[in-house]
Amino acid sequence: MSVRIICLVIFFSLSLKLSYAKECAVPPIAEGIEEPLYGVVIKGGNVILNTETDELFNKKNLASYIKPQSLALITTFHKTLPYVFIVTETVKGWFDKDNIQIIAPDEFDKILNSEKVLLLKSLTIDNIVYPPATKLPLLYENKHHYIVMLATNGEFKEMKISKKFATKPLKPQISSLKNLTRIFNKKPYVWANDEKGWDCSGLIQDMFSFVDISLPRNSYDQINFSESIDVSNYSLKEKEKVLNNSKPYFTLLYFPGHIMLYTGKKGKEYMSFQALSKIDNKKFGYVGYFPLKKTGLLKRVTKIGYISLENIDKNYSLLTNSKEEL
Repeated sequence: MSVRIICLVIFFSLSLKLSYAKECAVPPIAEGIEEPLYGVVIKGGNVILNTETDELFNKKNLASYIKPQSLALITTFHKTLPYVFIVTETVKGWFDKDNIQIIAPDEFDKILNSEKVLLLKSLTIDNIVYPPATKLPLLYENKHHYIVMLATNGEFKEMKISKKFATKPLKPQISSLKNLTRIFNKKPYVWANDEKGWDCSGLIQDMFSFVDISLPRNSYDQINFSESIDVSNYSLKEKEKVLNNSKPYFTLLYFPGHIMLYTGKKGKEYMSFQALSKIDNKKFGYVGYFPLKKTGLLKRVTKIGYISLENIDKNYSLLTNSKEEL
């Protein structure tokens, strides 16, 4: 069985589990295809859950932002709107057909199996915005540059990226994640992510992608993907005791609809790094460090999860699994 077929099976099996896009609707005015087409996103954008609504770009109708150069399977063409239904590793939905390039199966394999570098800052190339955490296929490197392959309209081309602006996957350690917070700190909170901002689970997913750990897209799946304990009936002091024995930057804090990264203590306060929209009626709307007790967030926490370095091969994409396990 080829890697591409394995990937196809994985993508579809994962798509059935994606709670982030449960309401995704396939309308009657759509044309399915017998065999999925292979594609690569050439311009980033959000997937749309339902095309049968008058407000296509309503917040609740948007799912995750798909970065440029992401691989996707195309399963359905809309008959009246310029959209195709795509399945990626972590999300599915309707996507602007002009923003995705159909590629040959061997080209899909080449991108899938190539070594990747990740952008440390946003770059604009040929009027396309590549936000931080975008993964680009690495062809080779020299002392000062990574030479990557970019899929564009109808062709592939090589592009030099300064090593100041990109990195190979980092070691999964506290110092790596702590340094990565500089990329995201003070950036806007944006529902479902976009080119300039993140929501809570999008932030967590992108941060851990830098240390080569693939996580699901939404907060519920992320906390259940990790090794977690239920603290919904714990007192505040009991939760503090758990945190005292938890590893900073590798501990996730969850309550329904929200997820945060525990970053350790600052004096007597327990701190977190997160994309925070609001608490009760107080609006924040940015990514940053927030105290857990002072804000009342710790009281709300119902699960505490751990990204275990002893199980570092655990990967949401499952692409590293053997054929027999699939």
